[in-house]
Amino acid sequence: MNVFEPSLALTLELPDRYTLHSVTIAPSTCFHTVGAELGLPPGHLIVPEAVPVMLRIGYGAEQICLQIVTPVRHQIADLQLGGGSGKTSVVAFAMLEEMVVGVASVALTDPARINIAGEG
Repeated sequence: MNVFEPSLALTLELPDRYTLHSVTIAPSTCFHTVGAELGLPPGHLIVPEAVPVMLRIGYGAEQICLQIVTPVRHQIADLQLGGGSGKTSVVAFAMLEEMVVGVASVALTDPARINIAGEG
């Protein structure tokens, strides 16, 4: 896994409704989760079949930063994929302030990264 490249998985919660789970590796303990939201960063384009998500990462230098890899976790629920939505994948942009620092995608055709809610 590369620094700032999100690792993505989906959980099927209801028919055609998924939760996106993301883990992004940051280079120190000063990086943290700010939030996740639907949307496309300015200047970026994706295919119409994808749902764009921005994973916001913050940096807090007011503390002592340990220079160790640190997981930054995001979750966004109730994504409509499949069925009549016409959406078949999620493209996630890791964002540090307004700068894209990493990109990844997950598709409904990748069963290794899709879980069913309630299954182990």
